[in-house]
This record gives sequence, structure tokens and C-alpha cells, in this order.
Amino acid sequence: MKLAFRLSFFQSKSFIYANIFILFFLVNVIAYNINWKLDLSKGNINTLSGSTKKVLNQLKYPLLIEAYISRDIPGQIFSQLQPIIYQLEDIQRQNHSLIQLKIIDPNNEELRSLASKRGIQGIPIEEAEIDKASVRLGYFGVYLQYTDRHTTFSLVEQGGILSNFEYVFLKEVKKLLQDPDTRISGIGYLNTEGTGKFRRWQTRLDMDKDNYFAFKNFIEKEMGEIREIQLDQPIPDTIETLLVIGLPNITQKEQVYLDQFLLRGGNLILMLKGFDFTITPPNPQLMQLGLSSGSRGFTTIPDELKIWNEFLGKYGLGINERVILEPNLAAPEIDILGQFLGRYPNPSWAVYTAENNNILSDVEFLRYIPMVIFPWFSDLRYNPNVQPQVKYKVLIQTSDEIIARKQTSLELKDLQFLDKNTEGQEKIPQQLPVMILAQGKFQSAFKDEYQTLDIDPNLKANFNTGQLGNTEGRILLIGTPYLVSDIFFRNEANMEYFKINFAFVQNVIEYFQGDLDLLEVRSKIPILPVIQLQLPKELQTAFAWFHTLTIPVLFAIYGFLRLKKRYQKRGDDL
Repeated sequence: MKLAFRLSFFQSKSFIYANIFILFFLVNVIAYNINWKLDLSKGNINTLSGSTKKVLNQLKYPLLIEAYISRDIPGQIFSQLQPIIYQLEDIQRQNHSLIQLKIIDPNNEELRSLASKRGIQGIPIEEAEIDKASVRLGYFGVYLQYTDRHTTFSLVEQGGILSNFEYVFLKEVKKLLQDPDTRISGIGYLNTEGTGKFRRWQTRLDMDKDNYFAFKNFIEKEMGEIREIQLDQPIPDTIETLLVIGLPNITQKEQVYLDQFLLRGGNLILMLKGFDFTITPPNPQLMQLGLSSGSRGFTTIPDELKIWNEFLGKYGLGINERVILEPNLAAPEIDILGQFLGRYPNPSWAVYTAENNNILSDVEFLRYIPMVIFPWFSDLRYNPNVQPQVKYKVLIQTSDEIIARKQTSLELKDLQFLDKNTEGQEKIPQQLPVMILAQGKFQSAFKDEYQTLDIDPNLKANFNTGQLGNTEGRILLIGTPYLVSDIFFRNEANMEYFKINFAFVQNVIEYFQGDLDLLEVRSKIPILPVIQLQLPKELQTAFAWFHTLTIPVLFAIYGFLRLKKRYQKRGDDL
């Protein structure tokens, strides 16, 4: 009798439901504590990166996080904020003891006043219905406090919800961890005749291919002041990394200063060009008449390139005097001259990805980079026998179906159909380097001739013929100066390319400066799906028919199988 009672009790629905509820509760508790979840987003953008652990492990004192997020807002807006709330909760789990998280809904006057004191202002949100329209204030911002330092940042950018919250959050935390009085970037840029310029925009024409105002402005906001270097004297000891963008006409004296900077352990990032060309903006009067007048001129080989190749050749490097075209990896470009409205594949702009084996993850700053856009570029060469104690690594390379030209028109319309038999061009069936890292104990490019040069007397007296002490020099040679050019700001669509390349170049600079904290998180900014490579018309047609017919065909097969099964039950044949 007791056994029957026990069996009936365990088989009762109430008991089963209670156990299911307890099991569900326990699974959720365990899952919450072990912080396990499945992220199906492209690039795992909703999963915290290793960068988060690196930064949060540097905390020595409590960090207060106050997230002011209004909930009385349209559902489509709050759905974009929900992943940020989840990420904040995940961030708190990384360091329970030192992170205090408060998610605050400013739904009364007291909380709204507190948000304003924190520097977070309400944003008007209009909501229209059939018979009325209403406006309410929404609060979207985060306040951080660490010791006596604090900062605030908005969750809204360019009219939308922040798409790279984890990166912005970690960047602000790192600033709080650093002493602002000792925050020196250690970065310089060469500013002389032939280098890229950094002039402030006055008109739209200042957004030129040879101007880098946006790049310099963004880098200084992130890393501190970048110092201008003229090379009329030795490079200051405070400069650790020097950017050379463009193709300056450097004298032998200036070459000596670069040589000695390298030998004392400096980092040279050379973004040089193997050809030059001009961009002529359209004539507005002719445009009104429907006539196109703007053009990208034919390429020429600058005389300065020979000087640079003679100098770089002493370190085993060089840049080839030609244009590389990538018909199969052409980036879809919105014409910078505004003559075409749609995206057109530009073979002189190449989309290089890790997936296609163009980006080789041999160094840490490339490990997380999914793609980079190379505009108007040349290939490189290297000879490891010139500097035996230096290691050479090809970091980015072309596809194996490229076209090389000494001279060519860079007009979009002229590049749409590449004739592979065109005179003066070469089809190269192999991958060529477009970014090379040389690192090791360099020997000076100068021997005794420095004694006769008019250089700084102190430098002459302490001239290094080889690498100083246990230091290693680094040269990063890139076959285009246009990775982060202002030309991308000519329209909003090409601006997405700038964001991708800026994250890449910033990773390079921070790696050279010894800061690895944000490399991973910066590389997963969710702007990459914007790029859609141009497919051949045959594939476009095939995809169109596939999407059109897939569902009807599946329903037809399902219906046929149901009918066949029904007839079989009746004993009839279909």
C-alpha cells in the first residue's frame, strides 16, 4: 500500500511540474554563474572579447558604472539597447568584487536630475500615432567613476544606438586608469615636402586623397598628441613610433636621422606610394548641363621613389613602380567625384580578408582583423640577405589573379572592364606582398660617409653603426599611403571603409607602442557587413532565382509527399 502511494505520488502531474520548475530554476542559476551563452552574431559581436579581461584585470579600486537607460521608449529602440544591458551585466561578472553596476531608468524627476548632474541630457523622442503625436525625453548614457576620476559617454551616435559599446566602454575605462599628466603618445609624423598633409577642412575639396586631417584628429583623441617632426634635427628621444605617409623627397642628412632613429630601437611605419595621380573635381556648370568633367588622371612614377628605393634597399626593402589591380577583389566604391550614384567595383581598391588568405595572422595586431581595404596601391619586394639579423614577414598579400600596370587611367568607367591583353600591362598569377614587417638588429645604411655630412655634432660623435644595445628596430612598409585618407569622407558610404581601415591602422600603432589591451575588441566593430562584394552577373541571376524558387519548390515537394502518403494508405498509386 505504501509502495503504491509513493509511485502514484511520483507520477502525479503536480510533482512533475514542480520538478520541471526547480530544474529550470537551477539550470538558469548555474548558467548565470558560469556566464555561458550562445552567440550566433557575425564576428561574435555580442560576446565579450579578451580585451575586456585585460582591461578589467588592471582595476585596483572599485569602478562605479551607472547606466542611464530609459525604458518608456518605442520597442524598436529598446531592442537595440538590450544587448548593451546584457554586455554590462557580463562586464560586472568579470570582476564582482570591484565593479558596481547600476542600471537606472530615469522615470521620475529625482532620477532625471541625477542624470543631468552626471552630464547625461535627455534626448527628445517623437512618437506619432494616427490621432496624435507625442514627444518624450529618453536618457541614454553611461557614467563611470574610478577613484577621484570620472567620465560620461553617450549610447547614441549619429542618430542611432552605439554599435560598438564594448570598445567605447573599455576605451573610457583605460583613460580613467591612466594618469592624465603622464599621458604622452610617443608618436610622431613626418611633415615635410611630399608627405601627406593634416590641414583642417575649410571646404569639401579639402577632403583630398593627400590630406589626413580626420585620421590625425581621431588618433589624438584616442592616444594623445601626435608630434610633428621636420627632420631638420635628430628625432627626439620621446618619439617611439614615426609615421611617414606619402613620398617625401628626403636628403641624405634626413636619411641619416631616420637611420639612427631605427638603430636606437625606433619604429618606422612607412605608408608609401609607388605611383602618383591627380583627381580633378567636376565643373559644377558642366554638371548642370549633364556633362561630366571630373577625372582621375593617368598615373606617373615620382622621381622621389628612386631615392626611397635606394635608401630602403639598404634595409632589404623596396616598393615596385606600378599599379596593382584586383579584378576579383575589387571594392564596391561610391564614386568620390560624384559622377555615379551607385556602387561600382573599383579594381584599384582591393578588399583583403583573412578568410581569403590575404591577411596573414603572424603578428598580434593582425590576429583579429577580418578585412582591410587597400586603395590605389603597389606591391613590395624584400631581400633577407641584405640584413642577416633581421626577420622579414609578409603580412598582407594580393590574390593570385592580379594585373600590374606601369601607367593607367584610374577612372571608374575605364576600370570596369579590364582587357587582359592591353599593352603595357602584366597578368601575374601569384600572390605579391603589399605589407611587410622587418624586425631585428639592423646595421646602419651609412658607414664612414656620415663623418662628412653636415649633421648634428652630438649625433656624429655618438653615431651608431649597429643596433643600440639589446634593442630591435622595426620597419613596417605598406604599399599605399591612402588607407586612412580624407578622400573616404567625400560620401557616407565610403566612410565605412575609413572606419575599417582606421581600426586597422590604430591597432598597428598601439602594437608598436606596446599596448595590446584593445586590439581584439577594436577589430570586431560591427561595420563589416556594410561591404558587399560585387558578384558576376551570372551568380547574381542564380542567387535571384534561388531565393525566388526555394520556398515554392519546398512546398511542392512537401505537398507531393503528403499526397503520395495519403494514396498509399488507400492502397492506390499516385
